[in-house]
Amino acid sequence: MILCIKKTNGDKLIVKSFFSGLLYAILSLIVFAILNKGFSFNLTILYDILFALIVSIIASIIINLLHKKNL
Repeated sequence: MILCIKKTNGDKLIVKSFFSGLLYAILSLIVFAILNKGFSFNLTILYDILFALIVSIIASIIINLLHKKNL
């Protein structure tokens, strides 16, 4: 399920934020796995990734609404 809300310049803001949130979550997991000198995949990691994706999508919706309000 991918939602697309177009801005005035044609950018698909929610899709971009979805992938940037996913990239952020994965990179943070990699960095902390390196610092911890180990990586174990469990359900908590999946929850962290889902939380990052939900927050990034909500932020993009708020940005889109503020952008429309300022036009």
